[in-house]
Amino acid sequence: MKATYYTELKAKLKQVRELKFISRWKNQVAQNQVAQTPALFIEIPQISYNDNTAKQQDASDVRVILHLVVKKNTSEDTEDTKLYDISQKIYNVLQNTDGFSRLSESLDVTYDTIEDFQLTYLIGRLVDEDAMKDYSEIDRPDLNTINQMNKPDGS
Repeated sequence: MKATYYTELKAKLKQVRELKFISRWKNQVAQNQVAQTPALFIEIPQISYNDNTAKQQDASDVRVILHLVVKKNTSEDTEDTKLYDISQKIYNVLQNTDGFSRLSESLDVTYDTIEDFQLTYLIGRLVDEDAMKDYSEIDRPDLNTINQMNKPDGS
């Protein structure tokens, strides 16, 4: 499910023509492994799943962090707003995608030569239809047994 979701998201983000590179987040920034900029790295943080009544697993409040990486402008004379222009184009692409809601943007400037602009989106609910469970194998008490258990004297 995550692979399919990642692939579909990457295809949508390719509509932003200014992006020279799109890949999965593996902390490339800290490891100084960003060759082409502007680049976008897709991070899918930890997801907590629950079983649902349709014999599937689902997750709600799923987020995705997009790391928009650009070269840091070192000139004192000019201001570079390319970062904000590209982040708006990303939003324009994703705003019409079901379930997507922009939550936050933050700029990490701890690096010498690049800026990591982190765009966090809520993508809502994911359902993993491949994680079907066979509930027929589970031994569950019938209604009579449950009623007996709920009587005060147990009889």
